[in-house]
Amino acid sequence: MVQTTPLLPPESGIERPPSPLEDKQKEKYQSLLDYFSKQDYRLSGADEDGELKEIEKFWLVLLRATKWDVNEAQKRLEDTLQWRREFGIYDITPEDIEPEAVTGKEVLLGYDNKKQPMFYMFPSRQNTEESPRQIQFTFYFFELSMDLMPPGIEAHYPERLGYAYISNVPFLVRTFFTLISPFIDPISREKMKFNPKVIEDGYINPDQLIKEWGGQIDFEYKHEEYWPNLMEMTRNRRNLWFKNWQRMGGKIGTSEWDMKQVSQEQNAE
Repeated sequence: MVQTTPLLPPESGIERPPSPLEDKQKEKYQSLLDYFSKQDYRLSGADEDGELKEIEKFWLVLLRATKWDVNEAQKRLEDTLQWRREFGIYDITPEDIEPEAVTGKEVLLGYDNKKQPMFYMFPSRQNTEESPRQIQFTFYFFELSMDLMPPGIEAHYPERLGYAYISNVPFLVRTFFTLISPFIDPISREKMKFNPKVIEDGYINPDQLIKEWGGQIDFEYKHEEYWPNLMEMTRNRRNLWFKNWQRMGGKIGTSEWDMKQVSQEQNAE
């Protein structure tokens, strides 16, 4: 059977919530949370009203990607909040970037063995000239991947990448990466997998992988089927979680784990 639509997300993500924070981590987390939760907080450098919007509060908070450095986490978060405003990440619509999607050059399909959504890129299917819209399209797909993440899967850009599998890598490119790898953060370096054997190495099950990579999914990109299905699936999940967050108080720092655990029945009331 040919697959032409996105695969449904797994019913559950990681089977248990993240491990409790250590005392020092709790202190640092609370310090950052208090900073962004102040009633008079204003985003530094904002070229408009610096008060955080509801959707921005829904998006926060991060510490681990900065090795629990509170000042660095604060700076990165504020820089990212400002960038998201300037880039217009919340203003991009499916209609804006759909012309980039018609050939299936970027596809969200299936999950690896850690239940992380898989984001395929097919450079050979490029169909447009270089433009800001191409960049918007890629970041829009990053945001969609967050909507497909089950409970317990990371959501902020520095932590969002599980693994990057790069196939058919020329010898010179692989050699270049080997030479520069000592200068790359060890955690990021470990995520880069060149010419991997993803099934044999236990990263992905065959029923979640397309045939071109040795899997069992006979996937054919049909835009008129794939695109509306993906838009509806991600929109419904995003709206559901946003309503859950609002019902839980709509505060910065609300547990993502708890937010996604709220049952469908409770949301139907």
